[in-house]
Amino acid sequence: MFRQKWPFLSCAIVMGGCVGAAGCAGHAQVELAAADAIEALATETQKALDEYDRELDESDTTRGREIAAAFVDRTKRDHDDDEQMARHEAAFSAAIDRLWADRETAIRRHGRASANVGTLKETATGLRRMGVDALGLEDEARRYVEPLLDARARLVASSKNASTTQAASARAN
Repeated sequence: MFRQKWPFLSCAIVMGGCVGAAGCAGHAQVELAAADAIEALATETQKALDEYDRELDESDTTRGREIAAAFVDRTKRDHDDDEQMARHEAAFSAAIDRLWADRETAIRRHGRASANVGTLKETATGLRRMGVDALGLEDEARRYVEPLLDARARLVASSKNASTTQAASARAN
């Protein structure tokens, strides 16, 4: 009897190990849903970054114009005073330097945020692939396990028939 069960048990153990090693096929829907949620997060984050870039461009343009207008006003007012013009030039240069420093900071922040968006998209792709693989493994498992279970059921039924037949012939004798 043990020898007859052994192929079924070994195959069941191997199939269980394969399903377990693949990350539990029953979690495919969770992985796919998580991938969708992460992809949505990445999309919304990218939209926010794009909006921030547009607003930053507008702000930089406005700040640049305000700096230039202030310099022109001061130049018109103090064009005869060399010392005052030197101070205005220094103030103008410092304002432009701050504008560029702010822009460089924004570019670095944008780069890091964009890298995060890329990581989110990569994670979503990986989760989606795992979910699809898990679905495929679940289908493969069904294809292999169902015939195995049917064969076991036939084996059990035939051994019951054999024992019933042996019991009937023993009673007949």
